[in-house]
Amino acid sequence: MAVPESHEASKPPVRAPRVCLCCRTLLLDGESCSCGMEAVAPASPTGWSALCDAAWGGSPPSTIRRFRRARSSALETLVSPATGVVVASMTVLTLFFSLFADDPAEALGKPGLWMVGILMSAFFGHCVRSGHDVRLDLAADIRPRGVPWPDAPRTRMAGTVDGEATLLSPFSGTPCSAWAVWIVSGDEVLLRDARCASMTILTDGGERIDIPAGRVEIAASMIELSSHPMKIADAFVVARRLHPPPVLGDDDPRQANHPFAGDVGFEIILTPGARVGIASAVTAEPTESPAHSYRDPLAKRMVPQGTAVLVTRAA
Repeated sequence: MAVPESHEASKPPVRAPRVCLCCRTLLLDGESCSCGMEAVAPASPTGWSALCDAAWGGSPPSTIRRFRRARSSALETLVSPATGVVVASMTVLTLFFSLFADDPAEALGKPGLWMVGILMSAFFGHCVRSGHDVRLDLAADIRPRGVPWPDAPRTRMAGTVDGEATLLSPFSGTPCSAWAVWIVSGDEVLLRDARCASMTILTDGGERIDIPAGRVEIAASMIELSSHPMKIADAFVVARRLHPPPVLGDDDPRQANHPFAGDVGFEIILTPGARVGIASAVTAEPTESPAHSYRDPLAKRMVPQGTAVLVTRAA
């Protein structure tokens, strides 16, 4: 007698999160990207290498985060090595001018010679300090490569979000009907994700478009977004397991060499009543069994074709 398979064993395996190499969209459990390009799983060595190659052109450097050094304070300038250069050069110049004076002792006391020496040595010391800062700034400008910020698509219709705020946005924890997040390096996108609850868009033409819960695409302008520090974006990366396990790398992405080490995290939320444009095509699908007779209308609902693409008001 065959032993029936358990309910758990009959479930399809859950796929690891993947990231599209073309648009850097996060894809969960078998989702497909609208751009149709290759997506890789960062948790696998192969996928991790592919993302590192896209972000860094190969293996990333040992130090991901490098902070631009600020100009030295007045106290630091007094005790910096350049101070020694200034004092030494000032002394040498003063002695040099005193050689051509009739009375060297008198020359050493002339304020004019001291002023020339101070100005020339101060200029030389400034060049030394400036050159040191420039070299540090160039080293600090190393950053991962991303993809350009996407242009807003053309909308087909506009409407208002109708539903309940049953989601919590990942960066700010705000109740909402839909959210989108971006991790950005400079002006390029390293990772983006957008999710929505089951909601309806009430169009200006009187139609109701049902948006199923799950992945959604939200196009927005940077001026609409709220910015968040990278420690919050790093927590999002950890929660989604978008890096190798500890055996392959550090479990803390702030210490790991990873392709999501951006400068800032951006977020936008859609709440009930928000105005949005709809860029994706919509179609009608039946909601009930076929009518019993030709006199009975067939109930239908409007749904987006594929992943819903929403455009915020200012995008």
